[in-house]
Amino acid sequence: MAIVITGRDSKTTEATGTVTITSNSHTPSNSSLLVVAVAFINASTLLTGTFSIADNLAGHLTWTKRFYVAESNSGYTEALVVWSAPVIVGLPMTVTVSSSDGASDNHHNIHIFDVTDHDPTTPFVANSITSHAIGDAAFSMNLPSAPASTSLVVGMRSRCSNGAENSGPVTPGATFTELFDTQTPTAAYTSLQTEYRTGSTSQVVDWADVQVTGSSSGVFTSNALGFEIAVAGGAAATSMPLRRRSSRTFRQRF
Repeated sequence: MAIVITGRDSKTTEATGTVTITSNSHTPSNSSLLVVAVAFINASTLLTGTFSIADNLAGHLTWTKRFYVAESNSGYTEALVVWSAPVIVGLPMTVTVSSSDGASDNHHNIHIFDVTDHDPTTPFVANSITSHAIGDAAFSMNLPSAPASTSLVVGMRSRCSNGAENSGPVTPGATFTELFDTQTPTAAYTSLQTEYRTGSTSQVVDWADVQVTGSSSGVFTSNALGFEIAVAGGAAATSMPLRRRSSRTFRQRF
């Protein structure tokens, strides 16, 4: 048994006064852990962490908020929020994430992936790290303890900036594989990148370059998050080639 990660959807939205983002339709794997990450920005009020998530299924999934990371600077607040839900039978669905805070200049990114052959009882190991103001070039941080070599380690980096300073793709760490890298289209005010790794006991979660184009002088806020998801039964990992499924969906088996 080996842990499997499958990217399901990535999307951006930007509209003054908008406090929600709804994903594209996607179908998670059977017997999977569905993970949703959203990078929110608000230009007028502080984001208090009061977010909600809902799906459009007749029998709704049971969602748990796993992480909330936020930074405020120069009148802007950028928050990175992560939820998960167990899926028994995967059905076509959408997910909507909302903030109860007042809205002004809002630009959001959503990333969705599922994990199979994970530990269904305690999928998220108590081994995570967050950081703020992560700069412009290479960035690295360490998990509190070494992950199991059979675990999945996920890194996420989010940014809010004033336009061009946020443009350009992110370069993942040398031992990580990039899952999604998105930025809002108009002036690239916010962006979110997700990467992953398995088969390693290294505590390092890193990026070779967190912002390729522009300089950190224009960045208002930035956050980084790293966490570990355990494999079912602690079975040894095996490796298989990448299987590309669509422009928004691919699977890596280890």
